[in-house]
Amino acid sequence: MELDTGTASVHRASTPVDLPKLSFDLLLCLARHAPNVVDTDILMQEVWGKVVIGEETVKQRVKLLRQSLGDNSVEPKYIASIRGRGYRLIAPVTPLLERTTVKSRKRTVLRRSLATLITLIFLMAFGLLIRNIDLEEPVVTQVIEPEAPDNRIAVLPFNNFSGLEENEYLADGITEDTISALARIDGLGVIARTTMMRFKDSDLRVKDIARELNAGTLVEGSVQRSGEDLRITVQMIDANTEEHYWAQTFEVSLARLPEMQQTVASRVAASLQATISKAGIETLQQGSTQNSAAYDAYLKGRLHYRRWNQQDNETALAFYQQAIELDPGFALALAGIANTYALRASMYGAGDEWAKKAITQAEAALSINPLLPEAYKALGISSFHFGHFQKSLNYYLKAIELNPVYDEALFNIAEIYHLKGQWDEAVRYQLRDSERAFGADILAVYLRDLQFYREADEQRARASLELPVSFISEESLSLHDLLARDLDGARVHSERMLRSFPGFALSPQRAGEIELAAGNWELAQDYMEQAAALSGPLQTYPSLRLAEMLSGRGQNEAASALMDMAESAALQSMAEGHEAWFFPWSMAFIEALRGNNDQAVSWYEKAVEAGRRRYEWDEQEPVFDSLRNDQRFLAALEIQRQQRQGMRERVARLLITD
Repeated sequence: MELDTGTASVHRASTPVDLPKLSFDLLLCLARHAPNVVDTDILMQEVWGKVVIGEETVKQRVKLLRQSLGDNSVEPKYIASIRGRGYRLIAPVTPLLERTTVKSRKRTVLRRSLATLITLIFLMAFGLLIRNIDLEEPVVTQVIEPEAPDNRIAVLPFNNFSGLEENEYLADGITEDTISALARIDGLGVIARTTMMRFKDSDLRVKDIARELNAGTLVEGSVQRSGEDLRITVQMIDANTEEHYWAQTFEVSLARLPEMQQTVASRVAASLQATISKAGIETLQQGSTQNSAAYDAYLKGRLHYRRWNQQDNETALAFYQQAIELDPGFALALAGIANTYALRASMYGAGDEWAKKAITQAEAALSINPLLPEAYKALGISSFHFGHFQKSLNYYLKAIELNPVYDEALFNIAEIYHLKGQWDEAVRYQLRDSERAFGADILAVYLRDLQFYREADEQRARASLELPVSFISEESLSLHDLLARDLDGARVHSERMLRSFPGFALSPQRAGEIELAAGNWELAQDYMEQAAALSGPLQTYPSLRLAEMLSGRGQNEAASALMDMAESAALQSMAEGHEAWFFPWSMAFIEALRGNNDQAVSWYEKAVEAGRRRYEWDEQEPVFDSLRNDQRFLAALEIQRQQRQGMRERVARLLITD
């Protein structure tokens, strides 16, 4: 890449790189100071001059420059962030001889310019800081293109050459399984499935995709199906030269796909001088099937499972069960059944017995293949259903240890950290699952909770291209407007929840909270009664709000009955090991409503210990008015405030390096 100070232009292999003036000036400043770190004060002085700006402006301009160069902060090729100091150009910089079309230039001017260049080269060789050097003639500076690491590998979505759109699931399934197989190679950085699916049917050149992903190696392929027979072509490409390491065509049946993927993984490992353990090779075979129809049913089941709705979950279960009927020892299909059962319990409210059945199925799968990430994920979902958050987290972490690019497990890990009050960790893991729309949507929620509003809006805008209506986002936005006492704004989002998601208890619940804040008690009570009717046995919050309103009207007996019911549910859940902060918080609410302030504060402290972080809500909570001057209550609020501030600072650093 070449920077020409005379024409203020940048070229990469003779192709112009379109940079705005500020981006060009920033790149030139970094090049002049290379290889030294340039602190933000110097950047502000030399790039913006007398214009008054802040560090955030510098950060955003660096981000725009990286985007233009196809760079990223996680594995930078050009610009590195130096925490607490500034930025530096890490690509080697070489000043070139001046270039001019003016043939009549005087020899004295030429000699003076060359002398200046020699001085510049000498100073840069000794790492001296060079500022504000005015060359009498334009200078061309070359930033040497660093090669992306060979061991960072991207598997492009396999092309379906079968001529039938109905076989698209097969090409996608082979892509995913190839990614999972490569993830078992030691020292190989494999890019996740959700990231790669963005390039399905893309017209971008291989080299452009590699540059965007900072990948040094790509794998691409095609699938052609004829009945149960497959013709699969796989090729491995050096992204820097676009030359092939190797290419191979496999004539296989569906049942032999794991064998093919083992061969691909072994050849990739050999080409990159990496290693795949014997255990890793054996695991690729363990728990699969020699029955083509069973494998086909499994792939169809996985396709429906990932549509994340109850009807498709039932369809997925039917396909998984069909696979098991054809091959009872098919561990992947057993794990698939376990995951559908677990979602029945945790997402679709089918009951505890389905979570217990999920555990049985997952353990059966692990008895065949002890290193099956899908089975550990099912155990994680089931433990989560019972509120055993730490146990669930351990299962999910085991799943991504076995498959570091397992996006579904990454999402679940982030969710648990958020519930445990470790919001910074939630952001850290969700960033690894932010390519798909749903992942970006939930990342926006986590960022908004830590007051990164602009970044949250950017993620929501990306997600909205595929998810124009989102319950998660509307709930989050309505909550933040309610906390800010922007009741009109909160109503806008609440009405969308009621209109698009009328069967969710939280839709009328949020509407009731808004009207309660507005003093419209009758309307609030109507909404809370609707929410209570839609709630499960452990969702007692609407009943607590109804108890508050009844108590305010002097209907103490009815209020007491609701509180007794909520108390019983909370105490039973905690006795069974449920770790959610909500249950001790509910007990604090109940005791405060009863006038037992000491007990209320004790329960509130336990809620904070369990992960309660929404201190601004509790500062405004009318039921806690009697606790306002209690020093223990104030200390618990302050603990949350400090924790939130610490998490925000850690996420700010995380976003700077993103």
